[in-house]
Amino acid sequence: LADPRVRRALLLASDRATLVRKVLRGNATVAAQYVHPAVFGFDPTLEPTPYDPDLARRLLREAGFPHGLAVDLGYSAGVEDIAQAISTDLALVGVTVTPVPLPFAELMERRRAQRLQLTLHSWACATGDAADFLDAMAHSRDERSGLGLENLVGYSNREVDGILERASREPNRDRRLAYLQTAQRRMLDDLPILPLTFRWWFIGVSDRVEIVPRHDTWLRVADFAWR
Repeated sequence: LADPRVRRALLLASDRATLVRKVLRGNATVAAQYVHPAVFGFDPTLEPTPYDPDLARRLLREAGFPHGLAVDLGYSAGVEDIAQAISTDLALVGVTVTPVPLPFAELMERRRAQRLQLTLHSWACATGDAADFLDAMAHSRDERSGLGLENLVGYSNREVDGILERASREPNRDRRLAYLQTAQRRMLDDLPILPLTFRWWFIGVSDRVEIVPRHDTWLRVADFAWR
């Protein structure tokens, strides 16, 4: 998995459109990048990586895995059907997946200890800003600055670091947006993390109640109001 060709092959082999349609019942869309369309930093010009198992097999051969490879996939409760769908897709290109279901706390513990090759989980940008994800997951780990503290795959790209640091100091909205979008494009070239889907969440309320949904998906009583 240290070879970017292998990582790209895994994404190419994942039939995410079918995953959205059959497993998620249409309550999602195929991700073209790392942040949701509602998040500041989203880039509407990016297109999803297509489903292309033939290209995936070719990349695996080029990377030295003509007969495929074996990986484990950790996940927690509630996403078993997604993990199964991904495992089935990868098996078609010669990637054998061993499922590792775990309680979420143990999943994160093993991930931090780098005892899992692949993990399946989601991320919400709680403030509605792409820096929530990028500063934590894309920046090189730096204990002093607090950046990259969730970068548990060891990803380090100095160009991406510099872009994110400039974004954090940039007061102009348009320039800052461009920095965040550029950082995502550079990260998508490397694919240390595979963007799978954007999920939709639903809140059922009476037509007498008004609420503005939060980016972090939390529900607070104070956010509800009578019309």
